[in-house]
Amino acid sequence: MADEKARGAITQDENTGAVLFHTKIRIKPAVFDEIRKACPYDIPRINLKTATMAFCTLCFDRIKEGLLPACVKACPTHAMNFGDRNAIIEMANKRLSEEKRLHPKAILTNPDCTRVIFLLVHDPKKYHKFAVAEK
Repeated sequence: MADEKARGAITQDENTGAVLFHTKIRIKPAVFDEIRKACPYDIPRINLKTATMAFCTLCFDRIKEGLLPACVKACPTHAMNFGDRNAIIEMANKRLSEEKRLHPKAILTNPDCTRVIFLLVHDPKKYHKFAVAEK
């Protein structure tokens, strides 16, 4: 199993659910391939020179201080949100109902099974391969 082979390279914060990659722990490329395949959005990357993984940290240091991740704070169109899951789901459903007036086929992707939700007004295949998480 990938987690045994990469012991300590990945942890999950109990309070936030954030998956944290520890950049000082070296892993083998084959183990990394298992880890990358486990991510429904194909986000993890590896530095082959250092054999360490890279992944968005969710600005975990900011979250622990009650601040928003930098990308959410800096997003000029306010397209990104971060916070309590129930509040985010409520916000997404409200925005979806507004959007459906103009785009009847609009959908929320993976609201029940992931912590990343996209509001799409077209077929997900028109966006990118990982707009909908693979199970």
